[in-house]
Amino acid sequence: MTYGPPADAERTPPPRHALAPLPASAVGLSVVAALAPVQKAEFGRVRDLVEITDSTLTAIAGTDDPGRSAARD
Repeated sequence: MTYGPPADAERTPPPRHALAPLPASAVGLSVVAALAPVQKAEFGRVRDLVEITDSTLTAIAGTDDPGRSAARD
């Protein structure tokens, strides 16, 4: 019995390669989880909910892509 696509099949990358990178830390995942159910969140509310410092949240939220910003005022 063989597994996988036939040897002559075109190779396509797994769908996970199309996903945006996930935060690598538990704190980053906590921020993502806090923001998941909302469209907008105040910086201070996210900071307090996740129980982190301003500088930590700033580092997690900091990105050059405004569409991926973790928290907005």
